[in-house]
Amino acid sequence: FSKERLDRFRLLGDPAADRVAAELHEKHGGLTRIHDLLSTVHTKAEDPSEAGEVFRNFLSESIAVPSWADRAMVERGQRVHATHLPFIGLSLFSGSLVGGGQFRTASVVTALAGNITTEPTRRITETGMLLAALAFPGSLVDAGSEAHDSLTRVRLLHGALRHWLARPG
Repeated sequence: FSKERLDRFRLLGDPAADRVAAELHEKHGGLTRIHDLLSTVHTKAEDPSEAGEVFRNFLSESIAVPSWADRAMVERGQRVHATHLPFIGLSLFSGSLVGGGQFRTASVVTALAGNITTEPTRRITETGMLLAALAFPGSLVDAGSEAHDSLTRVRLLHGALRHWLARPG
């Protein structure tokens, strides 16, 4: 892949989360508290007016289990994940968080996501907790579970990062 092609891919992602990021940036005072945008979305979704619609739509979409999702296969994958969790964590931490810092674009994304230089222990602990939560049966498809909410927060964080990456400076 060329650098140009990879750069285009970095801006493609999750349309629902991207709409939330754009809405927050343009009409709701910016993207603040990016590590807990889910709480912000829940609060904004309570507004019964049209202003809360994008947030309600995101929450509705995030709890919908896709028709192609096979719960038995998801649980099987979770067992594989639990078995290999130490290696997944090692790969993620050394490859993505540390190794990614060696490349300019990856280091910009890591820095924008925050906490890696100011609170590395917290960042690594939060990521480790997410990885562990993914192994619990039902945690990926059941709205309100720890893993589901954590992944929804990650979706929103990545939407915010794509929003910022698309802007100069």
